Amino acid sequence: MERCPNCRARLDDGDSCRRCGLELARLRAVEQAHHRLAARAAGHLARGEMGAAIRTLNRAQALRRDPLVSAMLALARGQGRQGPHDRGPRLIGDTVGPTPTQ
Repeated sequence: MERCPNCRARLDDGDSCRRCGLELARLRAVEQAHHRLAARAAGHLARGEMGAAIRTLNRAQALRRDPLVSAMLALARGQGRQGPHDRGPRLIGDTVGPTPTQ
């Protein structure tokens, strides 16, 4: 959080806004929880665990709306509809089609 949600003053590391006095500790705790959930969801996505990713991303969105989390949620939902043989998101370097035999 860079600015006070009440008066929009730039924030320092203090526990309250220097301009309006708004208590920031709880807001910062919610923001940290949001970031932890988003990071956990990224791990779920990387392992192809779409159900866990969707649940975790929904929890993160409940704390704070975030375009990155929305994009991750769309990815997880799209990947989750592929069927029982879903390998998770494709990575750079993955081949498309049959793998050549040696």
